[in-house]
Amino acid sequence: LLLWNTSTWESLPSLKPANGAPIASAAIGEEGGVLAASSGTAVSLWSTADSQALPGIEVGCLFEDLSIRPDGGALAGLCNSTLRVLQKDTQTGAWNESMRLGDSLPGAHRVTWSPTGRLLAAGDMDGNLVVWSVGDDADYLETMHTWNGLSGLRFSPDEEFLAVGDWGGTVSLLAVPNLHSTQTTSTTTTAATTLPEVTTMTTSTTT
Repeated sequence: LLLWNTSTWESLPSLKPANGAPIASAAIGEEGGVLAASSGTAVSLWSTADSQALPGIEVGCLFEDLSIRPDGGALAGLCNSTLRVLQKDTQTGAWNESMRLGDSLPGAHRVTWSPTGRLLAAGDMDGNLVVWSVGDDADYLETMHTWNGLSGLRFSPDEEFLAVGDWGGTVSLLAVPNLHSTQTTSTTTTAATTLPEVTTMTTSTTT
């Protein structure tokens, strides 16, 4: 895992998971000072302050994509198209699965937390996007199908917008929390595109 100091772009010592397996995904919880990487059937953790290894997490599968809640207290990973959320016990330090959202978005391959950790977004290669409000439970979701294969997701630092990239070279900017499209840019066209209204649905969780 290659690292750089983004202030100076100086390269930092590289990191390697204890199991030596290839890394499929990595993420940083900036506020919590945690760096995570999925390799093999485990998630390796390091401290961003000194790059020291932290106790890893055995999850039993490879997370194709991984996102850490900014405070470092939870992580979300996509394994076999199932979104799994793991919560860190503040007393014992153990990581326990708090929810599994497999039926809501078959084929999911991108996931990201919002800066405050109150929203969790995931998308699939068919262009479906789902956003959960995450508290003690994922008690509702908002979903839309618009894109030509969803390839990337990122919330803005102020959590006002969600940027969605697709395989056609288009980036759509959605306003949070209503997630209505406000702007669309494309590598092939400058014409703005209006996205459909978001529908609200109810989902159940299985742990």
